[in-house]
Amino acid sequence: MTLFRRPILDYWSENDEALGDIVTHVLIQEIGRNFGLSDDTLDEIEEAVE
Repeated sequence: MTLFRRPILDYWSENDEALGDIVTHVLIQEIGRNFGLSDDTLDEIEEAVE
């Protein structure tokens, strides 16, 4: 899996979110999509991480 730095940093500079939270979100989404998880399941995972 590859995370592209520039889009993440661009998003970070335009939004009021912590960089770690953004990276966590992207990782959960990418790993979840790879395993075919639904949006609802991914939302539950993200809520559990917070």
